[in-house]
Amino acid sequence: MREASASGKPTISSFCVRTRAFDRAGVSKKLEALGAQIVRADKADGDVLRFRSPMGLTVDLKGVKS
Repeated sequence: MREASASGKPTISSFCVRTRAFDRAGVSKKLEALGAQIVRADKADGDVLRFRSPMGLTVDLKGVKS
């Protein structure tokens, strides 16, 4: 987390969504068809599917086993 400068406004540049387990390849293809760019996640981030939306927002999808 970074603090906004005294003259700047706080913004959201990324967020994570926990969801049921999902087909990574299938979801990646659908996201790319919608204009998203798949981004390689760091190993330290665990098993996430990271993508950048057409608006530039970075989103992590974290599948959890039920």
